[in-house]
Amino acid sequence: MPTLHPAFVCSGLSLLLASACPAQAVTLMAGDPAGAVDVKIVEPWLGSGSQTTLLSQVLLRSVNMTARTANEAGELDRVRVVPAHGRERIEFPDGARLYVYERSSPTRHGLLFVPPSGRARIVLEGAEQLDLPLAVASDARHLAFARGTELTLVRLDSSNFPGTASAVRTLTVGQSVIAASLVVGSSHCFFITDDDRVHRLALTATAMPEDVTPVGNSSPRQSEALAISGDGSTVAFLRGQLTDRYAAWVVGSSGPARRMPLPEREYREPEYLPTGNGQPHLLLNHSGSRLMVTEIDIEDELHFVDTAAGGTAAWMTGDASFAEYIGTHILPSFAGNRLLFASGHQGWMDWYAMQPDGAIVNVSMTGSPEPQFLLGALDVQKRFTLAGGTALATESFGAVERLRRLDPAGGTAVLFSDLVQPPQVGAAIGGAPDLRIVGAGGERILDGVHGQLALMVPPGISLTDPVRGPQGWRATYAHLAVGIGVPVLLLADGTPLLGTPALGMAQLAWTAAGELVVCWPDRLEVYGSQGVRILPHSAAVATAVISGAGG
Repeated sequence: MPTLHPAFVCSGLSLLLASACPAQAVTLMAGDPAGAVDVKIVEPWLGSGSQTTLLSQVLLRSVNMTARTANEAGELDRVRVVPAHGRERIEFPDGARLYVYERSSPTRHGLLFVPPSGRARIVLEGAEQLDLPLAVASDARHLAFARGTELTLVRLDSSNFPGTASAVRTLTVGQSVIAASLVVGSSHCFFITDDDRVHRLALTATAMPEDVTPVGNSSPRQSEALAISGDGSTVAFLRGQLTDRYAAWVVGSSGPARRMPLPEREYREPEYLPTGNGQPHLLLNHSGSRLMVTEIDIEDELHFVDTAAGGTAAWMTGDASFAEYIGTHILPSFAGNRLLFASGHQGWMDWYAMQPDGAIVNVSMTGSPEPQFLLGALDVQKRFTLAGGTALATESFGAVERLRRLDPAGGTAVLFSDLVQPPQVGAAIGGAPDLRIVGAGGERILDGVHGQLALMVPPGISLTDPVRGPQGWRATYAHLAVGIGVPVLLLADGTPLLGTPALGMAQLAWTAAGELVVCWPDRLEVYGSQGVRILPHSAAVATAVISGAGG
């Protein structure tokens, strides 16, 4: 006989959810996010369900992060600032997230870190506001920020700095640090001081900043922005004499800065958010082995650089490849050693990719198939980089948008031509999140690896943003406008499991142990190898899960 659970009617769901990982904690936020909230940690399997309050009546504050670009919404493998529960948070590729909060009596400002394990913890709290730019490592192990000559390093991995009893280290730098220049990698952070010097600092308990400024510039002109590789091993920057010209440089976790094989020209500095328009202009691939540089000319020009010692540079958008009137280049991203970008004029573009052998391929093929490339026919809107090396892009198509798959090696296909809103990014534990596509012909879920269709429902049925657990299962809540819905699970092989129809909306989330959490207005349900645990809470207080995929 099937076992009746509050959200699911299925046989052996608990056995299917069996995991070798220990059961996880769940972190909840209770209260109106626009006002004061409580942060609570729930242990579903401890006794009849244990609950402790970590923070009481705190205000969530805006998040400011360094090196933010307009591409970040589509860079699903990078650290991103995302809207969540009426505010913003920093979200890491492994599912961890970071909140900035404030509490009174006395007034304190802090950082709340929610790791994939689900047990939130306070990693920093003090009297000074945290409205300054935060630099975070993509591996979710370190964070840094600067106030004047004071630089603070914070460990996020629940460990202290070796030889100390603290996860926070504050040191004084000789000159004021340009706070927005600070970036953090896996072993070092990099920053610029207001005397136009570039510094590298090992993320240890005793290291002091190392000056890695290129020698030989008696009257330097130093860009205040650094570009960091996806793995955090390398940064790129622009530096020149007191003119409008720069040279491009890179520096890694060891050794001196090296000048790239480009002449001094008027190159564009990164225009990071929130003060700039979000265009990167200076962009490294994941390993730091390739660099894109943007030159200001009559029309903007792109250069592609092999950053290895003895590497070469290629003028990608020269007149031999692109017509001289083409000078708008947007949404660049690397897929391995290939650079994908859209070029043309606003509303008249094509997608191109620089290949490892130096060839440029017209990927979308609406304009010239071979060089010299002319204008394309696409009104490009957004781009989403997938884990499998391909990308999805949207383009205006009359009153709706089209969704196109792009293969940087060459090749394209229009998937849907009826989008009524931009794709919505879901969440995942240990992998690329899936996307929810809302079209006139119904809603769909596409997998975040290759963009394959995982689920489609007819018009009139809405889905919540998909969440995927560590075992590859997807979960979403399918509902009607009248408020009747049903939880839907998709096993790794695509087999669907439908829950029990119910009134109201439910939030679904996965823990790192593969447990399914269903949060209703009046209760929390946790499904795991030990069965199901139901934990009531007051329906008068808005409650949301903020841990795990979907939190």
